[in-house]
Amino acid sequence: MKHRVSRVKRPTTRRRNKKTRKRYKGGSAETPPVGLTEPGEGLVEDVVEDEDESLPSPNLFDGPRSVDVLREIYGGDPEEINAQLIIYDKKREEVYDILDEPVETRASGKTDDQLYEELVEFQVGTPKYILISGHGRVLDCEERQVTPCFTLLPRGYNLILSTATGEDLIMRGSQPGLATRQINPTYFRMYAGLIPNHIIDFNLVYRDKNNKIMTRRSYGRSHRTSIVADGAGVTVGVVRTIKPESSTDMFGADVGGNKYFENFVSPAMVDISNRFISIADGLTDDEERRREYAELLTRWAASDFEIIPNAKVQEQIRNSVTPGYEGEFDRFTLSQLLKHIENTGKESERDLPKNILGSFCRGGAFNYNIDGLIGHSRIAKGLPRLTPEYFSGNVDYEGAAGLTKQYSLASKTKPQDFWSIYDNLKENLTYFLLLTDITSAFKSVIQKIEVESEEVNENGIFKGINLTVDDVSLIFQMDYCLESRCFESD
Repeated sequence: MKHRVSRVKRPTTRRRNKKTRKRYKGGSAETPPVGLTEPGEGLVEDVVEDEDESLPSPNLFDGPRSVDVLREIYGGDPEEINAQLIIYDKKREEVYDILDEPVETRASGKTDDQLYEELVEFQVGTPKYILISGHGRVLDCEERQVTPCFTLLPRGYNLILSTATGEDLIMRGSQPGLATRQINPTYFRMYAGLIPNHIIDFNLVYRDKNNKIMTRRSYGRSHRTSIVADGAGVTVGVVRTIKPESSTDMFGADVGGNKYFENFVSPAMVDISNRFISIADGLTDDEERRREYAELLTRWAASDFEIIPNAKVQEQIRNSVTPGYEGEFDRFTLSQLLKHIENTGKESERDLPKNILGSFCRGGAFNYNIDGLIGHSRIAKGLPRLTPEYFSGNVDYEGAAGLTKQYSLASKTKPQDFWSIYDNLKENLTYFLLLTDITSAFKSVIQKIEVESEEVNENGIFKGINLTVDDVSLIFQMDYCLESRCFESD
């Protein structure tokens, strides 16, 4: 028996075909989103249905996904790529030796700029990455869930973070005989979509447990005492060579176990006299010395790609150490840096590396990983609450079994697929057209992602993508509803 029913037409990603039950894939970043339908604009049509016809079961739960981060960093088998890296290292050492000579005595007669350009050309085909070298902490989500404590990686980019950062990275250079080591040198986590937003500070000096700035004997010809600091900024780097297991550094410390970890350390050993300690602590109001100090920290970051204008990084450093500074530009957010990276990639005539490595810390209170999002979601506006089953798709990291936190955003497929989920919801927003509160809230998220993120503030810095807990929860709950067809009766 057949009967006619009238209903609002809703786009669907499922086929009403019993023989071909196409698996729901949660959308595709490659499919351009269609125009959004305003609430109330759905088309009413007569539909002929078989009374006993059943719909295919939606794919609610993604299967496991395996990631080899080391192959991602090296662009292939690390041991094979290492052969060309060794050749590049020899060339770099030759160039640096020549740079130590006065221009007038150089056999080639080449200037510093010519030598640097020669080195850049020699890098062609060598695996590269973008390095964010600074201090960091996660943004707190607690202020009534309105703090923009989430952001998104630009489409096609990965952010790779290691298990040890901050002071752990510099200990090798500050204490002879003590090598930097990770619990597992091959353990990294990789984000491709949703990530906690961070505060990034490029005043990259290091402090001991008593919050005192660390010092060391200078690496230069003079034997003065220097501040323990790294080159700060955002730059393009070449993947480092893999050190043999028996490798030692200049102090005789064993660094063989750090063969991959070296990529997360700034390639520059910044030599800043300890006479700048009061400047670094923000205790001296001397604009000229602050300017000199900021230039020393960022001198290494000259690159053929100026991802973040060096002058802006220096300005942020100066503000952060200015006594009594009350403006907002004493730090960056990760969302701002990511938007600048995306913009540079679009405007540059040369390809920008798609792997971003972060040496910054991830300390601070962040209670909205997967378990926090599940707890925060609520049955409101007709959407289902999130469940552990919805986030059951695991990301397994090769060589790091059991080390990734079970509820980290990097450990589940849903946060990694955030862009695909977002695109699919745009494509199917008419499914929610009778719920004006939901469509209105979703359009507010669209505004944040596609419009507000492009705004440039008075400091000349992109605003970037800034999402609240409510924004993120809304996207996942809408996705859960769409996958489960929560508005359709059995």
